[in-house]
Amino acid sequence: VEPIDEDIEYVPETTDIGSLELGQTVDIAGGVIEADGKRTFDRDDGSEGQVRNIRVKDGTGDIRVALWGEKADADVDLADYVVITDAEIKEGWQEDLEASAGWRSSVAVMDEAPEGAAGTDAGDSGPTPPSDQGLGAFSGDGSSGGSSGSSDDTSAANGGSSSDASAAESTGEAVEFTGTVVQAGTPVILDDGTQTKTVDTDADLGLGDEVTVSGTETDGRISAESVEVHTGAQQ
Repeated sequence: VEPIDEDIEYVPETTDIGSLELGQTVDIAGGVIEADGKRTFDRDDGSEGQVRNIRVKDGTGDIRVALWGEKADADVDLADYVVITDAEIKEGWQEDLEASAGWRSSVAVMDEAPEGAAGTDAGDSGPTPPSDQGLGAFSGDGSSGGSSGSSDDTSAANGGSSSDASAAESTGEAVEFTGTVVQAGTPVILDDGTQTKTVDTDADLGLGDEVTVSGTETDGRISAESVEVHTGAQQ
């Protein structure tokens, strides 16, 4: 290997944000138009996890990106141009698509954005308050998504499915999954430290709750028949 005294231009091959579809694993790039603070949470195995939400915009659209684990420590600020590889496209808040950057992903801040790149000027987007929803949202900041549970109590709630009857077709598989609520509302998203699951349930769950759900999983989505809450969010 011999070094050379030449500048090498790196042009990432990325997927347009406006063309992203649920279930894809893609490389995306764009300007950062929102950057929330880092949040921490307790996993069901007792370890501590962390996550940070940013929003990335290119010339075709924008998307929220959840940076998990050490990716949450990445030095990413507003108006930076970032390249994110191996991001998983998931269903987020109110059925919007969200990108999840986990342990297999990489996050790189480019020294210079391509000419005319969207989102690299802070004026491209007006001030946006930190988000309290999405894959990277947790309680502890006084938001309305806070937990109503207690770490000393164990309670159970029966949650009927909010999906159509077709979600419980015979093709579904009976499953049980334990994880932390990283998105409350409809749908609920649970994370167990290694994977996330989307859950349809009417149970009143708060961000950070540790729960076990049982039900039928169809096309990667669990229609909950029962929900057991183990612990509440850590304040």
